[in-house]
Amino acid sequence: MKAMGPVPMGDVSENRRLSANIMPPLMDVISGEVYYNQYGRPLGAAHNSGRVSDFYLSVLECGRDDDAPINLSGELYINGVTCLTTKPSIGGAASEAGSQKTTRIAGDDDITQAVIDGSANDVTAGDVLSWDCIIDSQSSPDTKINGIVAVVVFEPESN
Repeated sequence: MKAMGPVPMGDVSENRRLSANIMPPLMDVISGEVYYNQYGRPLGAAHNSGRVSDFYLSVLECGRDDDAPINLSGELYINGVTCLTTKPSIGGAASEAGSQKTTRIAGDDDITQAVIDGSANDVTAGDVLSWDCIIDSQSSPDTKINGIVAVVVFEPESN
């Protein structure tokens, strides 16, 4: 039996146009328990020109403190300048069992979704995106925040 080759890719110029409009998300993963704030964590560089359309956080476990609430938030930067008017945050109420949470979907208690600043969200190919991981806890939590994922979603530039 003769091996079938790869599927033809079509017109090269068509593929280039497609590539120019594909903007994969950038993400950062902090594995394990997180004990302290982490500033300036690199997410990567923009592949093409466009705009940031969403920034969200997800955690495997939101942490728990029997005495006080624990909160995770994030600030997003394009070339060192913030592009948010409201930071996404995930909170855990005192004595609440730690669980998986995300700011991607509204509706959960203690979740605040990011609000993107429409006047500061444009990116050009090569712009560097970074974020601050901020943990707010008034004491040492009984269960630490675990498995943080930060994701930046883009929209391609309108032609």
